[in-house]
Amino acid sequence: MQEQIARADRLAAIGQLAAGVAHEIRNPLASISGAIQLLKSAELDLDADHTALMEIILRESRRLDNILTDFLLYAPPESDHVANVISSTKRFSQRLDC
Repeated sequence: MQEQIARADRLAAIGQLAAGVAHEIRNPLASISGAIQLLKSAELDLDADHTALMEIILRESRRLDNILTDFLLYAPPESDHVANVISSTKRFSQRLDC
């Protein structure tokens, strides 16, 4: 039982770490994408190459955001219910060890 609890703790920590990393990647990605969208809407006098580069940045930003979304499906944040069950199980297990 102790081994299962330790495994559940490790999995929960990995899920939290993954969510944190995804969040830290998403913040600058949103800034980059937003900046390019503002530049595009500013009606700047850009040649076709520069316009194409902006489109590439936007497309790849969306692709990265989709990858992060898919990644988080495999590492969902720990729910309060799961945390409570783990905590209760630990306390029960510790009483048995006494």
